[in-house]
Amino acid sequence: MALTVSWDRPIAIRGLETRLMQTFDDICVYGILGQYLHRFLLWKKDGDSMKAILQPLGKEIPSWSWMAYEGAIKYIDPLGSTVQWMSDLRWPLSEPTAEHIGHHGLNWWSKIDYRSLVEIEAPIWDLLELPVKGVMLDDNAPFDAPHFKCVIVGISKRPTGINRQYYVLIVQRFLVDNVEVWKRRGVAVMEPRYIDLDGPRMVVRLK
Repeated sequence: MALTVSWDRPIAIRGLETRLMQTFDDICVYGILGQYLHRFLLWKKDGDSMKAILQPLGKEIPSWSWMAYEGAIKYIDPLGSTVQWMSDLRWPLSEPTAEHIGHHGLNWWSKIDYRSLVEIEAPIWDLLELPVKGVMLDDNAPFDAPHFKCVIVGISKRPTGINRQYYVLIVQRFLVDNVEVWKRRGVAVMEPRYIDLDGPRMVVRLK
């Protein structure tokens, strides 16, 4: 897709997303279809590197969307029947009211303010260490393991025990104008021994 400016991606494909919303009667923004949220979050770079797009104020694209980067992607593709998707990921954070739906009819999803959909609420977990294999960062920045945490998106049903596979987003805390912001840094498939599942967790909003 040839664009004048890369940060115009959400506008460029909004027509397609609107048709998908009407077909599935579901939210579809930033390259994510609501009912397939977990699957669609598990994208990774398809190549040596991706480059974060410089975004103008007021047109920010969330870090959990591939639209925030320049470069090819592909999806980690676990078989849906073999994965337990986590129910504690929440998006959108507020459901449209009956009045909103009644006023806009079949186009009710397309009339939602996109700015209200940039955050995903989810618990984050400490990482005990990063595995040598299975971690795919979105850019070529060096691993910063002590500052990385993870959001568990899904857990394999087979095999069980210590060999189960956890499908996670790698996230990191940033300060933006002295405000704490959590952003995606990559994606990973790892065994539970790398995650502090017995430790404390907190719920954050991933932006």
